Amino acid sequence: MIRALFDRSIFALWFGQVLSGVGDEIYRVAFTWICVQEVGKDAGGFSVLLVLSGLLGATFASRWFRSLPSDRVLVRLDLYRAGISLVPVVFYPFPQWRFPALVVATLLLFGLSSAFEPVLMEFVPKVARSPELLRGANGLMATTYRLARVVGPSIIGILTAWISMVHFFTLNALTFVGSAASIRSIGWAAASAETGAQQAIGWIEGWKLIRGIPAIHRSIWAKCVSGGAWSLAYGVGLALLVDEMHPGQVSIFGTLIAVYGVGNLAGAIGIGSVRRRHPELWIYGGLIWLGIGFMVLSGARDMNVLHGVIAITAMGGPVNDLPFVDLAQTHYRPEELAGIFRMKVILDSLITLVFFAVSPWAFQVLGVRTVLAICGVAMMLSGIGSGFARFWVESRRGPPDTV
Repeated sequence: MIRALFDRSIFALWFGQVLSGVGDEIYRVAFTWICVQEVGKDAGGFSVLLVLSGLLGATFASRWFRSLPSDRVLVRLDLYRAGISLVPVVFYPFPQWRFPALVVATLLLFGLSSAFEPVLMEFVPKVARSPELLRGANGLMATTYRLARVVGPSIIGILTAWISMVHFFTLNALTFVGSAASIRSIGWAAASAETGAQQAIGWIEGWKLIRGIPAIHRSIWAKCVSGGAWSLAYGVGLALLVDEMHPGQVSIFGTLIAVYGVGNLAGAIGIGSVRRRHPELWIYGGLIWLGIGFMVLSGARDMNVLHGVIAITAMGGPVNDLPFVDLAQTHYRPEELAGIFRMKVILDSLITLVFFAVSPWAFQVLGVRTVLAICGVAMMLSGIGSGFARFWVESRRGPPDTV
């Protein structure tokens, strides 16, 4: 990771993603808190719209940018997101339109972000010019949004003392401009000769590629099931839990997310610094880790205990994310990666949609803590079940793949 950090192009890409990630986290904390205040436990039902927006973004991204090289796609998406982030600011003087404008803007941002991530994963191997640099770049990219989870929410308290919450969205727009500038500065010469190969792979072709590699197929299903549970627990459950323990204290919620980011970042640095042989086993171990953590977290009654548990839990995120990137880069050509990760986003969105659809009823009837515990069980079982499936298949076919 250290050698990759000193590579100019990799550093520029990494720094830009950290910058935009900080803006995303500031936006996310503000948006989540406003939603909880506006609609309470029905926030999970509202999140169904966000997931649908992400699903549409991932599904139709290949049609929107068919003829553009990946670096130009990333720059355009960043600039589009910068403009959309300013929509809530523009409509802020009109009280009756504030929340609807925020909702529309967030829906558009979700859709564009879902289109952005697969192209970014396809772009990283082009920037890293050797296998060693690629491993380091993967580790660095795994720290971007995790570092953002530390920095973004941790400065919420400072920001609220100096600026109105509406200008959290202005800051997010500025970070997207910074991300676009960093990508543009890389000057990836070969990218300008691309013909859009990453967009040529549609969702049907992507699904066929996934089915062709059993380890990828098992891992994607495990990650998508656990991802739906995690999205509900992290995206809505934590905000409701904090509001239940300390009503109206957005700074406490921001601190909790920052603590999660610290654990996330520590896990990313740790897993990014070791050689990850048998990545499929790492993936399932990370999912089990996350599941147990959220189960324990659901019973925490003291904020200090909650902070400790959530920091340890967060370490399981990169333990399952980074090995999956290794696995995909091992089995697919660079031009196929965008299609693979786009298909993963689509499956993840469909399963997340189910979790969010039942969440208003679940939070109302079962309670916040019970829902968090159920989400933890789902994460744990996805890892255990896929692990057993892997051992059963490999015992019949021969030794598993290694990286």
